Order: sequence, then C-alpha cells, then structure tokens
Amino acid sequence: MTAACFIAPQLRSPGQTFQYIQEYTGLVSPRIPAVFVSLSSNPADDDPKAIRTTAETFRTSGAFAVASYAVLLIIAVIYAAFWDADSGFAF
Repeated sequence: MTAACFIAPQLRSPGQTFQYIQEYTGLVSPRIPAVFVSLSSNPADDDPKAIRTTAETFRTSGAFAVASYAVLLIIAVIYAAFWDADSGFAF
C-alpha cells in the first residue's frame, strides 16, 4: 500500500497504469514459481552429472574489476556527450 501511494501520482493516464502493471507482472510473475520449486527441492535429488558451482567460480581478478569500471566510465562519458535532453539520444 505504501508503494502504491508513491507510484500512483506518477501515472498520468490509464494507459500508463496498464503499462506499469504489465511491466511489473513481467518482472515478478516468472520468479514466483522458481521460488517455490527451489524451496521444495531436496539436496538428495541433485543430478550427479551436474556442474558444481561455488563462489570461487565467479571470482574475478582485481585487474578485471578495474578494467570493467573503466569501460563503464567511458560508456557513461560517451552517453553524456551525445545525449540531447529534448529529443533523447542524438548525433
């Protein structure tokens, strides 16, 4: 209810309301069944041929983190340089 009080004034027309509901439903609905499936799964049901993943699988080096941050900054600068506030992205 609190969220609705903040969101409602931003929706200017019934079309925007419908669009917001569609977008929200698209984000939330697919995840609900996944939560129930994961809660009902049994660790003994794991497939022995499955690929085991740990936090170490997704660990990156410091150089990768710095390079990624640099790429994001470059993209942000390019985006800001070419952004036209009146009509959107323009060249």
